[in-house]
Amino acid sequence: MLAFGSRTFLVVSSTLVVGVALASGCAESSLDVGVRPQMDAGFAPSFTPDPDGGDASQPTSPRLLCTGTECPYPYATCPASGWSGEPPVPVYKCQHHLLSDNENCGTCGNVCPRFDTLGMTSRCVNGACEAECASPAFKDCNGRLEDGCETLILDDPKNCGQCGNECAPGVECRQGVCGCPTGMIDCDGRCVDPSTSNAHCGGCNNRCVPPDGAVPPPHSEYGCVAGQCGQLRCIDEHIAAWFDCNKDLNAPNSDGCEVDIGSRAQDPNNCGGCGIACGPEQVCRDVLGVAQCICKPGETMCGTPDYPICAELATDPEHCGACGIRCPVKDDAHQTTSCREGVCTFECASGWGDCNDNPLDGCETNLLVHGANCGACGKRCDTAAGQPCIQGVCLEVECDAGGPQ
Repeated sequence: MLAFGSRTFLVVSSTLVVGVALASGCAESSLDVGVRPQMDAGFAPSFTPDPDGGDASQPTSPRLLCTGTECPYPYATCPASGWSGEPPVPVYKCQHHLLSDNENCGTCGNVCPRFDTLGMTSRCVNGACEAECASPAFKDCNGRLEDGCETLILDDPKNCGQCGNECAPGVECRQGVCGCPTGMIDCDGRCVDPSTSNAHCGGCNNRCVPPDGAVPPPHSEYGCVAGQCGQLRCIDEHIAAWFDCNKDLNAPNSDGCEVDIGSRAQDPNNCGGCGIACGPEQVCRDVLGVAQCICKPGETMCGTPDYPICAELATDPEHCGACGIRCPVKDDAHQTTSCREGVCTFECASGWGDCNDNPLDGCETNLLVHGANCGACGKRCDTAAGQPCIQGVCLEVECDAGGPQ
């Protein structure tokens, strides 16, 4: 027996039960009967204390239960909406949850609106449409709904990252953060690293000039190192990233920066760093602009040498059992697709079932509302009497004293 306010709920077996305490009369307050899909934890029987002071740990006499036919609030049966020129969608009794349904919020047909020109939308919360910003980058910082979400918090120095977060005078707001990242300084509106920038070495606008007549070793240059100009350093052109792996750059007769560890070189013995050697089944490839050894033990290199793809053939749905074998995904089939031991498998998504045993249409049955397949395929409610399926449970109510069972 579950009691909330003036209503009492009894669950027997797997049947949804709504009981009304006779002494309470008709209550004006309402309660969410059953469990919402995202909160589905199942139902469990409970025990009611003995009013005569008996052992409360012992189950009481079972209550008489009858078939329920009326939708308990906040469930309702609303007409289909939002469709134009498409086949009608079946509507099942009591399938709409008025506290959270954006198409039927609080009452059937009350659609929570969008305000695209104001950058706002709304969603159903506890039976009422609540306005909210459509993008997390915008906020309603002035509290006026008539101009919507007016503030871009990514670059507003008075509302940087969140409403009311004001940057210090002269400090810019970049990507929702006041000022520059740690270790960088603002020079002419740009964040630069003064330890390596040849244009702003050690401070803004301190430009490094190579020493007169000095010839640097191969693949090196004179530039800014640790905030000091005139220092030898390896040339890093992103595509070609030269390194002094033998560490003789400042020695007499240096061979300079002798190893290219960049994404262009793809050196399997120096893949992205000095001495980083790829394994026998690995290849050195450009991954987002950085040379990396790819294909771990247990993976197979699919694709081509120029565009390699590493895949675990036993579990990868894009390469299931062999390279290029993709497990099919059906739109609107309410299925999850996976690869198990190199074989494509299909499972119904939570709350859905393949009750017609036809794999071509996937998991076609909504087990949360379907009266003939309520909670499981073939589990039928008394639909002839008007008994609905709510959250996968056939509705039953506590019988009136002396009433039909």
